[in-house]
Amino acid sequence: MRITKHICPRNCYDTCGMLAHVNEQGKLIKVAGDPNHDNTQGKLCCKGYAYTHYVYHPCRLTYPMLQSPRFSGQWHRISWTDAFDMIGRKIIDLRDEYDSFLPIALLKGSGNHGVLAEAIEGVLSSMGSITRATGSLCLSAGWDAQLLDFGGIHSQEPRDMEKANLLILWGINPGATAIHQIPIIQKMRKNGGKVVLIDVLPTATAKFSDEFIQVRPGGDGALALALLHELVVKNLVDYTYIKEKTVGWELYCHYLLQTNIADLESISGVDSNTVSTLAEQIASGKPVAFWPGTGLQRYANGGQNMRAIDALVAASGNLDLPGGGIFFQNINFWRLNHRVFMSGLGSRLHDDRLVGVNALARNLENCGDPPVKLLWFTSSNFMARGSDLDAMKEQMTKMELTITTEHFLTSTAEVSDLVLPATTCFESPDLVIGHWHNRIGLNQQAIEPVGECRSELEIAKSLSRVLNSIRPDICPFPQSGPDEAWLEGLSPWLKEHAGIASYRDLLSGARPLDFSKPGEGKLYATTTGKFQFQAISAMDQGCPEIPVLVTPLHPPTSYPFRFLVLHCVENLNSQFSYLDWINRDEQSEVWVSTEVARRKGIEVDETLIVYNEQGEIRMKAKIKADVPNDTLICYTWYDLFKKPVNGLMAIQETDFGQALTNYKGVAYHDTFVNFTRG
Repeated sequence: MRITKHICPRNCYDTCGMLAHVNEQGKLIKVAGDPNHDNTQGKLCCKGYAYTHYVYHPCRLTYPMLQSPRFSGQWHRISWTDAFDMIGRKIIDLRDEYDSFLPIALLKGSGNHGVLAEAIEGVLSSMGSITRATGSLCLSAGWDAQLLDFGGIHSQEPRDMEKANLLILWGINPGATAIHQIPIIQKMRKNGGKVVLIDVLPTATAKFSDEFIQVRPGGDGALALALLHELVVKNLVDYTYIKEKTVGWELYCHYLLQTNIADLESISGVDSNTVSTLAEQIASGKPVAFWPGTGLQRYANGGQNMRAIDALVAASGNLDLPGGGIFFQNINFWRLNHRVFMSGLGSRLHDDRLVGVNALARNLENCGDPPVKLLWFTSSNFMARGSDLDAMKEQMTKMELTITTEHFLTSTAEVSDLVLPATTCFESPDLVIGHWHNRIGLNQQAIEPVGECRSELEIAKSLSRVLNSIRPDICPFPQSGPDEAWLEGLSPWLKEHAGIASYRDLLSGARPLDFSKPGEGKLYATTTGKFQFQAISAMDQGCPEIPVLVTPLHPPTSYPFRFLVLHCVENLNSQFSYLDWINRDEQSEVWVSTEVARRKGIEVDETLIVYNEQGEIRMKAKIKADVPNDTLICYTWYDLFKKPVNGLMAIQETDFGQALTNYKGVAYHDTFVNFTRG
């Protein structure tokens, strides 16, 4: 038996350490947790344990395939040689026709956070400026909020959470999405700490909590403001902290005193006694840890929601206390994967034309000089996870070539001309940076690629060879060289930020990263060096300079139900949809409240047609008392055999987003629908 080290590269809080067990025949027979990973400590979620089924699944793509004509479902196998020749000649033809590489567009998603997974962008953008989809579908509102408040994304070390006296889980469901944080939370409770869960309904995390507070969808900011109001009027604010480490309090305090507490409580859906009690607990329970999730950002007022929570943490004096403060995200992976990989190219990159991924169809349509004619998806199933999908499919009819790099024939692959089979994290080496626990770890190559699968780096090198054979010297991207040489080329970066001489040192385990800049003398990265209740730059985004009340959007009369699509532990967007080991019938279920079911005469498992102007989906009815009466709940991002639930989602933007990622986020949770009995 041979055992190799790995880090799960998925878009997940845990970024788990894994061990691959390979038999003498070179087959992956088991995937287990790595006990030497200090955060995940030898345990995996059900998706991790199902990786062997994923790698050898009978539906896995193992050779390039061409669909002709597009959208026909008529696929046939082609060779890598023919695939690269088709791509290479189309790239050069477009370059000659438009005197530019801008007709070539790339969407690199979050399905693989490996450093070397940036290679396809590397090969395309090394030749000249291309068109590149950018932005974040889920997180940009929260990122911008923290940029205004802290000057950057602010988070504590996740393990420090166990030192808190009070933990407020706000719109986060670690019982489904960050299971390795649960033992830390349980240890905190065992030490006498208390956990309060704030969410739109009691999720899987409720059983690990001491108290549940139900907030109305989008009412998180109103609740935070109500708590701030209580701190002010009861003189529970930490004025020492405010005076020494914040700016803008006088203006903000004046605003809070002018707010109507009854309006705040009504909008949040939380009664005055609960608000008063929780405010007193926050003031007296130091250190208090706040963990806001991504869900509360997925509203049109998502950035303001996040700013109000930041302000609550600061005004209560809990920022940066050992065990307290705000636990949000580490986005060094997002910024640095790109930068780290490109160091292997000698920074030979061009300034790309950027289009927002949040309204991709509309933004591609606006690319008129020159238009986009080649569209490449990698690490993304956009046609299941994006918005305004019918418009996006219409845009794809205008392309001369569409390409998807994938493991399975996903919704995006199904509407592409050419599908290239990619390796998994067990078939090619890489480095992976976590976006929660700030560790960097190594993926060794455990097995030979299944079938004809190739890594993104191998695809990039092969494409460079073909391009240069057709048009000498058109592409400066390296045409050969082992993956290990790329990893070794990152040694200076690893020495600076991880304190190791080589990527090989990661064979002993993942290492924490250090991005501190000594000598700056600032508490935070804002221009003032302090936390900012007042941030004038917010006005550049058309928002108030202080976090104020922004009322959530209300359902229109014709579509009176808010459609919330949530996560459960068995899925991660559409990435594990093929695994019958772990997927359940919840993929096609919609939950309604007991009151709505009674009023409309709905029975359990009855077929409902959920619809709006975007389309319709047939789903099985489930009934639950704690679902809000004006809300429908679905526990998946993707229905493998029918229509993706995102097909109901139009373009609704969040309030913030463009400062850090150039484009606002998608207000997924402001999708409104109606339903009829099927």
